[in-house]
Amino acid sequence: MRSKIEEKLDQILDELSRGKAVDEILRAYPDYAQELKPLLKIAQNLRGLPKPIPSEESIMQTIIRARKEYQAKKPVPLLRRLYLFQPALIRALGIIAIIIIISAGSLLFSSHAIPGDILYPAKVFSERIQYSFSPRLEDKIKLKIKFASRRTDELLMVFERRNKVDKNLLQSMLNETEHAFYSASILPEERVDIILRQIAQVNKVQKEALQKLKKNACPCDTMIINEALNKCISRCHHLENRLNLQPCPCDKDSCTCW
Repeated sequence: MRSKIEEKLDQILDELSRGKAVDEILRAYPDYAQELKPLLKIAQNLRGLPKPIPSEESIMQTIIRARKEYQAKKPVPLLRRLYLFQPALIRALGIIAIIIIISAGSLLFSSHAIPGDILYPAKVFSERIQYSFSPRLEDKIKLKIKFASRRTDELLMVFERRNKVDKNLLQSMLNETEHAFYSASILPEERVDIILRQIAQVNKVQKEALQKLKKNACPCDTMIINEALNKCISRCHHLENRLNLQPCPCDKDSCTCW
């Protein structure tokens, strides 16, 4: 089952984007304050980063002024000198780099997390941030395809570790794929087939994963696995027709070679 913090992440991010203070959000979710605080700080810093776009002329003028001021004053320690007299753009890039390094460290440890692990909320939160900051529709669709593939891997990992089918994770896997599938239809015509082929590959992997689960899962999970498998097979048929893919010679409902 998904935890409350995972279900509330979208709402929490919306509140933060509307200007609600971090402390106020933490008070609203006291049970998860310790987990939320570093995540919200990162999101707040990302949204609040300056975006200076100085001209080449202004950068050169800043450097010249900095040099003159430096020559008129006593020498200061090297590290302080480098920080004080670098153009604002370089300082901003330095801040961004620090945030990226910190975020990358968290993602490195959370990349293999599954639902129920302490770092899994950080993994889901980072996906929400990544999706929100992607400006182009095609980039957002590619992220959904990537997330769908992750949910498939997580579904198998949960089953291997806990010998159970995580129904919420299964539904999330289907939802991510479906979102990408329907969003692809509004892309420029020359890009649609390229994206649909990527979806077709993920759909194939999901179908194989579900067939594997079906063989080993508890009989009580057979119905929900069959429903998910039928959705994958239906999507497979549609993609075959849309992309003019060569259908396999075996029976469609039991096909494993597409």
